[in-house]
Amino acid sequence: MNSLAGEGKASETVRKAYRVLHGALAYGVRLRLLPHNPALGVELPLRDQREMRALSPEDARAFMKAIAGSRHEALFAFLLGTGCRPSEAFALAWRDLDLERATVTIWRSVERLGTELRIVEGTKTEKSRRTLQLSASLVDLLRSHRARQAQEILEAGSNYDRAADLVFSNDVGGLLDSRNVVNRYFKPALAAAKLSPAIRLYDLRHSHATLLLHEGVNVKAVSARLGHASAAMTLDRYAHALPAAEAQAVAALDAVLSG
Repeated sequence: MNSLAGEGKASETVRKAYRVLHGALAYGVRLRLLPHNPALGVELPLRDQREMRALSPEDARAFMKAIAGSRHEALFAFLLGTGCRPSEAFALAWRDLDLERATVTIWRSVERLGTELRIVEGTKTEKSRRTLQLSASLVDLLRSHRARQAQEILEAGSNYDRAADLVFSNDVGGLLDSRNVVNRYFKPALAAAKLSPAIRLYDLRHSHATLLLHEGVNVKAVSARLGHASAAMTLDRYAHALPAAEAQAVAALDAVLSG
């Protein structure tokens, strides 16, 4: 752990390495190859507090215009329109969507182990498993996306992984690699929209929350969409988005009282 930290590795990279090591040593204890797990009690680095960047309404419109017609338009619109984590969107199967009722159920995610990607059933917390309402425009995008995907399946033939049934996949139906998505599609979209290259794919989730709060949507409703453990957690992370909503509330009350 000290060696990784000394090399300047991100705290999450060090923590992931610890989890793998801890699991391997625990298995050794179960097999009675080790008397105890030497990884117990290791002090881990604190998680990095990355700066949160959220799109303004104008930025969001520019971004949507930039991705129009692109291969991952539906993916990026889904992230911005639902507030889902990218790892949750990458694990989404068509059976999780009900386009007639305009809902999606989030209950799986994708995790990376070294160079391998795999789907993990279950979510971070009990409240992370959730059913979200989709906007009419997002439903239309998803329908168009499914039609394009059907064409890809026909072209790929037996090379396409139909069993995975992924909503957002690579060109043969497999799991998307977030690094490829970011480098090949997301960063160019940011450039086309004249937005900061420092914006991360995960920031579409932050943008969803911030845009809703700016519009005065109830914090508890926003918290439920994000799958946060509590509304207090949402308030703690997005307090910066509340002053504008509060000002709108005060102005509305003033209009009522003075009218």
